[in-house]
Amino acid sequence: LKHGQWDCLGTGAIPWLRSTRLFFRQWNQGWHVPLQEAALWLGTANPVEHAQASPPPASFIETGAQALLDRATAAHLAGKKDEAESLYRTLLERKPDSVEALVNLAAILAESKRSREALPLLQAALALRPNEPAIPYNLGRLLIRLDLLEEAVFQLESSLRQEPGHAGQMSDLGNTLRLLGRLDESELWLKQAVKKNPLGLEPRFNLAKTLREQGRFKDALAQLQAIAEPDPETLWEIGAVRLHMGDLPKGWAGIENRPAGLRGQPLPDCLGKSVLVKAEQGIGDILYFLSCLPDLLKIAGQVFLEAPEKLHPLLARSFPGVVLVRPNGSPRTCNIT
Repeated sequence: LKHGQWDCLGTGAIPWLRSTRLFFRQWNQGWHVPLQEAALWLGTANPVEHAQASPPPASFIETGAQALLDRATAAHLAGKKDEAESLYRTLLERKPDSVEALVNLAAILAESKRSREALPLLQAALALRPNEPAIPYNLGRLLIRLDLLEEAVFQLESSLRQEPGHAGQMSDLGNTLRLLGRLDESELWLKQAVKKNPLGLEPRFNLAKTLREQGRFKDALAQLQAIAEPDPETLWEIGAVRLHMGDLPKGWAGIENRPAGLRGQPLPDCLGKSVLVKAEQGIGDILYFLSCLPDLLKIAGQVFLEAPEKLHPLLARSFPGVVLVRPNGSPRTCNIT
């Protein structure tokens, strides 16, 4: 600026040079105020400290926080999760009550199998914004991953009270009730989900699993066959239902469609390593495959075994060197799964 034109910074006049508008202020609080906002806009520098500085006005914090949230969201949508995570964390250091940052950071952590880290973020978001149904819904889904099923039911029911008739929420609630063994309640919610979204794969698939566990195999098969574009997991479930009905040829043909993650793979080098043994389909399958466990115990450093909690006392007596975990409650420290 030319000589004398710096005076406009304290007068309320608009500087003629556009690049100086960042530093334009209508109060006389010193240079620390515009520099604090500049740091917030940049999203990388720490706010400038000043011996006599007062906190910047809330409106400026909001402006800078929104810019940082926009950058984090753009990175998130572009698949740059590490960058987005860093930006969300920076934003939360400056504005801990940003519900959007809490929810989005929790999503990144859950996607990267850090569900326990995500849990307090969603709990904080819920406390800040209790009347937004998406938050208890996301919290409920996260609690399912953590095998905290009773708590998950509470959150999913809370979400549905705020947003009745949401097919996805009803399907998740019904499936969680099935996992808890509350099959009649599960059926009621899943039938509502199917009625709301008759073309959806997930509600019918979950209803079929509940009906199968009730022993109503024909009803389960009818639900599965009504799925227009069945995926491998659906075809596998059809095979399992046909086996229950005694149709062995078609049943085994369907079982061959089992998802890739459930197919047998060559055993990797387990010598001295920690190994997680995933649970098979049912109790009979689990007990059958346990015949291979003594050979694994001879070479592995530590073995974690997934199994339903009702089998833990039996397995603890049979395999005292094994660490027992519930399905979906697996440790993250294993070398091999």
